[in-house]
Amino acid sequence: MASPKVFARRMEALARGVTSNVAEIKAKAAVDIGKKLVKITPVDTALARSNWVASPDSPDLSVRSIRSESETVADIAASVQGIDSETEIHIANGGEKVPYLEKLDAGSSSQAPAGFVAESKNAGLRAIERGRVLKRRRKV
Repeated sequence: MASPKVFARRMEALARGVTSNVAEIKAKAAVDIGKKLVKITPVDTALARSNWVASPDSPDLSVRSIRSESETVADIAASVQGIDSETEIHIANGGEKVPYLEKLDAGSSSQAPAGFVAESKNAGLRAIERGRVLKRRRKV
């Protein structure tokens, strides 16, 4: 049986691991949502697709220039890299500068089904469900 000091050290290490794993799961979920949104957003000028942005703490509604799908996804991934477990992640799109996004999500384009934003959120939920907060330690 471990001494109280050894037990306390193990619990502290476990807590650090949980915090790290939660942050990793959150970042993965945000990237999965972003990838799905970027992939499924209907494209005419690519303004709506290019303006999906992930940001910590509050939504970023600034408008980006037209970018490729891969550049937009890479920016989303970079925005959530290294976040901590307590930071909120917001995924937003251009605000008033992309006013037709709600119409696109309502099904105004034949390129994407109505409700594609909610469908994309489900991709993030699946990432959370697959995530492991507690991971087994490997014995060496």
